Amino acid sequence: MKGVAILPVQDPRGAVEELRYAVEKLDMVGAFLPSATVMNKALGHPDFHPIFREAESLGVPLGVHGAPCRGFGFDYFEDQGQVHALEHPFPLMIQFTSIVCDGVLEKFPRLKIAFLEAGCGWLPYMMDRLDYEYETRGGRSFPNMRKRPSAYVMDCRFM
Repeated sequence: MKGVAILPVQDPRGAVEELRYAVEKLDMVGAFLPSATVMNKALGHPDFHPIFREAESLGVPLGVHGAPCRGFGFDYFEDQGQVHALEHPFPLMIQFTSIVCDGVLEKFPRLKIAFLEAGCGWLPYMMDRLDYEYETRGGRSFPNMRKRPSAYVMDCRFM
């Protein structure tokens, strides 16, 4: 077994340093990003680009994983089973949408990224929705993309 780093996404520069240290000094094989943050920014935001640039440069994957999701509407549930059923896939779909549509995969073509602990049943749904929006809205809504969202998935950059 090999470890992965948990990156402090609230400090992207610090996250870059931590990623480099974890890979080069601790022999870790990648890093983890939470799917929910308290920063009011999705992972496709340019503030996070240094993290993606460093992961691509180091040739290591990043895993996006479910996290506590206060404020996503799950606070209404009293049963942890209901919360847990939703707190992994929905924040992952949000981050997936941002990473693809905000052009992260266009800008960092060798980036390896995984969306973890929500199965894969949501992916066909998201591809259908995002491709529809791309085809009907084009560059107005997707200025950082040169092809349909599903084309990025078909390129197999995801793990």
